[in-house]
Parts: sequence; C-alpha cells; structure tokens
Amino acid sequence: RRTTMGAVASSEVSSLQNYASVQVAVEKTTYQAGETVRGYVQLAVAQTTTMTSVTASLAGTARTTVRLRTGTKLRRRSRSTAPAQVHYTTHRNKKTRHHTAREHRCLLQMEAAVARFPSGSCDPGHFQCPFEFLLPTECPSTLARRGGGRNTASLDYCVGVV
Repeated sequence: RRTTMGAVASSEVSSLQNYASVQVAVEKTTYQAGETVRGYVQLAVAQTTTMTSVTASLAGTARTTVRLRTGTKLRRRSRSTAPAQVHYTTHRNKKTRHHTAREHRCLLQMEAAVARFPSGSCDPGHFQCPFEFLLPTECPSTLARRGGGRNTASLDYCVGVV
C-alpha cells in the first residue's frame, strides 16, 4: 500500500501479522516539481522479525479510461494498434457494442533504502527511518479529470514501502 501525496500525510501501509507494522509520513501534502519530498518510515516491531532491509518508494502513475459505444449498423470491429499495456474489454447487447480501453503507465519510479539489517532480522522496538526524494523539474502536476460518460484521466504520486 502507498500514501498518496496530496491526500494524506501519514498512513499505515502494512501489518506483518502481529510481528510488525509500517507507517509512512511525508512533511507536507503538496509538492512542486524540483522540490525535495522528505518524510520517514516508522517501523514498530513487536517481536523479532526476519528482514534484511526497508526501502521507501516514490511512484508517479498516469491512468486513463476511455469508453466507446458503437451501433451494430457500423459493422466495424475494434482493432487495437495501441501498446501492449492497454487492455480492452468489449460487451455486447442486441444493438450496441461497448469498448473500454484502460491504460496505466508508470511515469516516475524512485527508491531509497532507509534501513538495513545485516543479521537478517530486526529486534523488537520502534524505528523511524528518514527518506528524501528530489522530484525532477519536468515532473507534471497531479491531476484528476472525469469526462463525459465513464472517461477518466488521472496522474498521482505515491510514497510507499517495498
């Protein structure tokens, strides 16, 4: 799970079955291109847990959904010339075909190791591990757009733990 920047500043992102829980927090909820995203990963370990490292991840993802409806009189079949990551579904009723195209594309992916456990295990305790990510100056802003019907487009950035 991930903490969405611009929505919440802290969120529990994982629970390791009564062994440990992980939270991610960022300094602020809004960042501009070229700024440094600062935050921390908080790890609460209840009992000795096997792990070698904790890594913070920042991801920017663009998502689009386009729905088309065509009448059977057109007698055209939808043939995709789009890249492989676009997924199409088609539904038919007696007179209408519905075509839905969905695409998810990762625009930015950054990772930073915030803790290492060379022994291969982490003893009980509370750990706060800081991280920093420098956003590229050409980074587009977060957006969410809902068009006519079920057409949507969004771009969001999330911080999580790997």
